[in-house]
Amino acid sequence: MKTTKKTVKTVKPKKISTGKVVAIGAGIVMAASVAYLLLGPDGKKNQAKVKVWSQKMKEDIVTKLKKVKEITLPVYTSVINEVSDKYSKLKDIDKKEVEAIKKEAIKHWKAIVNKK
Repeated sequence: MKTTKKTVKTVKPKKISTGKVVAIGAGIVMAASVAYLLLGPDGKKNQAKVKVWSQKMKEDIVTKLKKVKEITLPVYTSVINEVSDKYSKLKDIDKKEVEAIKKEAIKHWKAIVNKK
């Protein structure tokens, strides 16, 4: 009787360059904020307010992602969560708005990985 050895192949997480993630991530955050502006319950009323802080939120995300050498899903999610938590604590910003942009940005991880 002959025994065969099965080899188990470990799968490494996909890694992409920081520059690509920063560029794509910035676009995704902006797309999420635009979607909220257009489809939100008080679209016109929110436009001016959201435009200012969503731009600052995007800049914060990009700045943090630039500091990371290799970006993986846990790192990307951590940066998005950290920045969105900061904006959720501000008194003039609705937590639901921040949460909507956060969820939209996290959803786009697969698009970022596929564009490498």
